[in-house]
Amino acid sequence: MLLQRDGKAIPAQAYVLEKHPDGSAKTAAIHFIIDKLDKDATTHLTADFEKEGPSTRTQSERKSARQITDTESAIAVRYRV
Repeated sequence: MLLQRDGKAIPAQAYVLEKHPDGSAKTAAIHFIIDKLDKDATTHLTADFEKEGPSTRTQSERKSARQITDTESAIAVRYRV
């Protein structure tokens, strides 16, 4: 997921809280930090779930953090933080 603050990408994590019967996400929580916001100021946030956001890990670190389990009834993908 790509989260942007005032048009600039910022790090964020999304967690599925509730799923539809077909297994797709119904609601999600997005965790992120806004480092500074002046008193009475505003900021604009947009989330694009079709794109990947910035990461502090290298591509090889992201691949090693992934665990994929394939069984007869499901494929599970787990990410280590």
